[in-house]
Amino acid sequence: MVRLGALALALLLSAPPAWELVGRLGRVRTVYVDSSRIQDKQLLASIVSAILAEEGREKPVEIGFFVDRAYTPRTLPYPPGHKPHYRAKYNWIPAKQASRFVRLEPKDAKQPHGALKEIEESLPLP
Repeated sequence: MVRLGALALALLLSAPPAWELVGRLGRVRTVYVDSSRIQDKQLLASIVSAILAEEGREKPVEIGFFVDRAYTPRTLPYPPGHKPHYRAKYNWIPAKQASRFVRLEPKDAKQPHGALKEIEESLPLP
């Protein structure tokens, strides 16, 4: 029984994180989110809250969410090959005390490297 508990703990500790802040690009932050968790609004809200708590709410912030760590940009503009992995975006606009969250998907499913369409949603932010 003790061995089973130790194995479970080892697996938990070796599990990859659900998300990781990858890039700090001026006002833009790029975040890797495990693809199995990208639809989890609670997780995305907690990421936004953590970044805004660190950055403060005095400056504009944009957070790009990507589902492949290798394709989470570290430069601006985002390289074209990263577009198929770009799944959501959050903007904080302090001058208006406003925020906006959108899901991103290809306008044409047959062209994942093409233009993206934005689908506005809300996040359960405090």
